Amino acid sequence: MTSAHLLRNGLVYTPDGPKSLDILVVGNRLVEMSANLPPLTSHLQCVEYDLDGRIVIPGIIDAHTHLSGGGGE
Repeated sequence: MTSAHLLRNGLVYTPDGPKSLDILVVGNRLVEMSANLPPLTSHLQCVEYDLDGRIVIPGIIDAHTHLSGGGGE
């Protein structure tokens, strides 16, 4: 069975500025990102985590990455 994880209250940087969002990950795919996602039914076997405002960033693949700009823009 595919695992599901609901990350609540993560600080996500968007083009409109940082927002507190819930993130639903199923398997290795990001399925939904929204403020205040409703609770999931218990038969989905989803594990919930409260990120308590921690910053969420995507996995970094390139070893040389400018997380906060710095690329000359």
